Amino acid sequence: MSASASTATRSVPPVADAGIAAGEGFPDVIRDGRRITRTEEGWHLTGVVRCLRPLTVLSFRHEDGLHEACWFTGPDGELRATGFEQLPRQDQAELQESATALFVLLARDILISVYPSPPEDAWQLAALSPALRLKLLYHWLSTFPAPEIRTGLPAEGFRQPRPSQAEQVVSPERLRVLLAAPHGVAENEPLVVLSPFSDTLVSGAEVLDDGEMRLWRFADRRAGSVFFLGAVLPQYSPGSRFTLFYSPLASTVFLFRTGNDEPFEPDPDLVRIGQSVPGRLCIATAASPSLCNQPVPADKAVSGLAGMSLIGQVSRLKPDTAASGPLTDDLNLPAVFAGRQT
Repeated sequence: MSASASTATRSVPPVADAGIAAGEGFPDVIRDGRRITRTEEGWHLTGVVRCLRPLTVLSFRHEDGLHEACWFTGPDGELRATGFEQLPRQDQAELQESATALFVLLARDILISVYPSPPEDAWQLAALSPALRLKLLYHWLSTFPAPEIRTGLPAEGFRQPRPSQAEQVVSPERLRVLLAAPHGVAENEPLVVLSPFSDTLVSGAEVLDDGEMRLWRFADRRAGSVFFLGAVLPQYSPGSRFTLFYSPLASTVFLFRTGNDEPFEPDPDLVRIGQSVPGRLCIATAASPSLCNQPVPADKAVSGLAGMSLIGQVSRLKPDTAASGPLTDDLNLPAVFAGRQT
């Protein structure tokens, strides 16, 4: 039998007379009425995912580090398939539906909630083989449009809608103080900025560094808003420094050219990077749900304040570390996600 693999396909025959023992903790897998006790040598079980009902997914990785595989079993432990494409269409649809429900919850947590709490089942998604997790994610991500891309500082500012609350108006001056913040920050160093939504000092944690951009997540509990700041890495913006500001509730990514407030015509690569921000965040969160609630030591976070005209005011502010109760419990995903859960 063959298995789906990320870079190649290698057989994972469930035979009883060759290879290595399945080992302690190996779940019951039945094939043709017999329990499987061994797998081909070199393959190791890396995860058992039971949240994608009605199927259970067993993830394997080869010790060469280049190959991965998945087995799918039914409620009775009967081996259904050793690859997603081998599953009947109905099973594929049910698996996708279960995964999508969890992706929606994770997207809400990473993009919107100032008090994120990933559901217990969502943590199991990290145990899926990367190839299968991405396959399920790409199917879901393809069903909603990319965020709007805007360049330069908008003279009129911008308005961010909030379900069940008054919209927030952000002035260009509040955006301007953010432009240099995400550049030159050391690896794993937190970032502190003035929130454009409340003028509150908020701490951010780096949630993405994928070779094209670095991205920090900020939760302004006082304003009940989450926003992201990012820096496009130099190799993708030679001669210029670009800053990203992403507002999930407005479904808008602003691209700023440092030192120049004027709008500009972005090249296709820059547009692609900007439009992919929410998708990249969802992909990273599905692989590591802890990104939703990384603790940030605000007393150590000083990068991004240097050179700000508001440095005197900032020094008198206290980090927004204590807020009175969650402000976003009633928020739904922005319109870009609405009704697109299949």
